[in-house]
Amino acid sequence: MLKIKHVMTKGYNSRANGAVERFNKTIMHIVKKKVALPIKWDDQLPYAVYAYNSIAHRTTGDTPYFLMTGRDPQGPLIMEGEDAGGMNYSDMEDYKCVLTHELLVAHKKAKEHARSEWEEYKRLFDSKHKVHSRKYPQPGSRVLVEIPSEKLGARCPKLVNKWKGPYRVVTCSENSVTVRPVMGKSKETLVIPFDNVRVIPAEMENIAIETKKGRMRVKTKELNCDNGNLLLSLPHAMQFPPAWTAKNSNNVTHTVVSNCDIAEASSGIEGLPAGTPTAQ
Repeated sequence: MLKIKHVMTKGYNSRANGAVERFNKTIMHIVKKKVALPIKWDDQLPYAVYAYNSIAHRTTGDTPYFLMTGRDPQGPLIMEGEDAGGMNYSDMEDYKCVLTHELLVAHKKAKEHARSEWEEYKRLFDSKHKVHSRKYPQPGSRVLVEIPSEKLGARCPKLVNKWKGPYRVVTCSENSVTVRPVMGKSKETLVIPFDNVRVIPAEMENIAIETKKGRMRVKTKELNCDNGNLLLSLPHAMQFPPAWTAKNSNNVTHTVVSNCDIAEASSGIEGLPAGTPTAQ
């Protein structure tokens, strides 16, 4: 009814929850200044949240309280004297119209202000990390995958190898890659952010680099035809609909249907490993 969609973030990538993590950092600083004993931090949390909602933010240019309710917060000091009663409206419909209009104007200005701040932050980030000159992995590239948990519990964490591979890039999105091992019989599928992979130079041979720990795998589901032959093993996020088409490098279209006849696909199908069995 409320059209709320729960989206899971990628592991070991706190920047995917940037807004939430930034809010937690601000609340933590406020609570630190108000609490004498750390064990009583929860007693001061409501006051910290009220202070956060009552201060104008640089990104939006206004307070969260006003953007949510359409009026400024009325604290104990403000509610004394002649202003204690606030504004009075004889007609409820007039009040609704004024409140709706003020909220629409405030939301429009907040979006414009937030957009300009976002563009400035993006420019600074791209300049600092040299985003435009950076080389990103492409489908078919060999990469090493970072294992952040490898350093946990290590006696000398700075000297521990945290890279595992080699892996082959299967598909690429705007901010991550789907990889599978190049060597061995393992068919694990991993979805890794760009920041946690490194492209292996073409001159480097396929040498297995192992770590004691690993990353969470993507669950796969086997798709079988009526004759019992395996058609494909795919992540849940890549399940085929009843009819699906893919074009290879020669622009030959292959279609996967429910009652399929297995045939060897031409190499180079976009998004699939070469030699993957499919249907015509």
